[in-house]
Amino acid sequence: MYEFTDDCLTGNKQIDDEHRMLFQIINEAVALSSEKDADNVIIMKSTLAKLRDYAATHFAHEEEYMEKTSDPELARQRMEHASFVKKVDEMRGADIDESNAQEAVKDMLSYLIKWLYTHILSSDMMIGKLESLKNESTDVCEGSKEDSKDGGMFAFTDRFRTGIEFVDDEHRKLFEIMAEANELIKADFLHDKYDKIMHILEELEEYTRHHFADEEEYMEQIGYPELEAQKRAHAAFVERLVEIDFNDIEAMDNNQQEYLTELMDFLVGWLTNHILKADMKIGEYVKR
Repeated sequence: MYEFTDDCLTGNKQIDDEHRMLFQIINEAVALSSEKDADNVIIMKSTLAKLRDYAATHFAHEEEYMEKTSDPELARQRMEHASFVKKVDEMRGADIDESNAQEAVKDMLSYLIKWLYTHILSSDMMIGKLESLKNESTDVCEGSKEDSKDGGMFAFTDRFRTGIEFVDDEHRKLFEIMAEANELIKADFLHDKYDKIMHILEELEEYTRHHFADEEEYMEQIGYPELEAQKRAHAAFVERLVEIDFNDIEAMDNNQQEYLTELMDFLVGWLTNHILKADMKIGEYVKR
C-alpha cells in the first residue's frame, strides 16, 4: 500500500483531501490485484476509468484555485495535468488481455504512484506559497544583519540554519548559486548572458544532487525516521531540474527573461519551503 504521508500535505485542505482520494483509488487497485484469482483486466479498466474521472475533477479545482491566486505555475500545472490525462487515456486504449494483464496492472500502478508523488512534491507543494515566501524572505532579510549578495528570497539567513554544519554550508552554497543565476537574469547588458545562465543552472543541478546524496547518507547514519519521505522530495526536485530544457529556453524570444525569473523564484521557493518544513526536523531530531 502507498501511504499519503505528512510530507505530501500542501496546507490546502481541499487539495490535500483530493490527493488522499487519488491515493485511495490506487491503493484499492493494489489490494484487488493482490487477491487470488484477481481479474487484472477488469481491475485495470475500472481503476483507470475511476482515476480519469476523479483526476479531471481534482485538476479543475486545483487550476481554478491557482487562477484565483494568480499563481505563476498555473501554465506548467495545466501542461502536467494534460500530460497525465493523455497517458491515462493511452493506457485505457491499450490492448489488454489475460496474457499480459498482470504485467500491465503492475506497470500502471508503478507509473501512477510515481507520477502522483513526483507531481505533489515538486509542483503541488508550492501552490499558493511563492508570494508568501517572497514576502517572508524580504521581511526577514530586512531585519537581518547577515550580508547577502541578492537579499530577499535569495538570502541565506539564520532562519535556515539546521544546526548541522555541513548541511547548512551546502544549503548556503545552493542559495549562492541561485542568487548568481538570478543576478545574471536581471542583468540587462551582458555578453553571452544566457550561455552563462545555462552554465549556472547545470552547476545547480550537479550541486543539488551532491547535497541530497550527502544529506541522505547522513540521515541513514543517524537512523532518521523520515528518510524515505526526504528521498521522495529530493527525487521530485531533481526531476524538476532535469526537465529544464535549455534548447527551449534558448529558442524563446519575447518571454525568455520572464520564464527564467519565474523558474528561479520557484526553485528558491521550493528550497526555502523544504528547508523550513523538512530539513529543520533533522536538526531537531539530532538535538533530541
